Amino acid sequence: DQPWIVAPKESYTRRAFEVAFLSLGLQPPVPGIESPSFHASFAILADNPSFVTVAPGSSVRYYEALEIVKAVKLKEPFLEDRMVLAVRRDALAIPSVAALREALREMAVSSDQA
Repeated sequence: DQPWIVAPKESYTRRAFEVAFLSLGLQPPVPGIESPSFHASFAILADNPSFVTVAPGSSVRYYEALEIVKAVKLKEPFLEDRMVLAVRRDALAIPSVAALREALREMAVSSDQA
């Protein structure tokens, strides 16, 4: 019954978090704190060790190496999900970034049709 720090309800991360619990027939925990940033969540954890949170594996490994957080091994781990391309809006004006975005969209469409 640890208090949870989770992303806001409208976020992709929050939906993935809730689906993970629901797919096991469990009600998702009610968040003690909503945080739009896993960096902020880790800062809260550093000062409040009773809280738990969910974050991308790469960021957990990074902060674990800094001894700020400790990864918890789960009996039923969260499934890895699709890749997310995150850039500043103005970066889409760069031809190579726009081309990468379009290539990823095409790959996503073709994998959904497979």
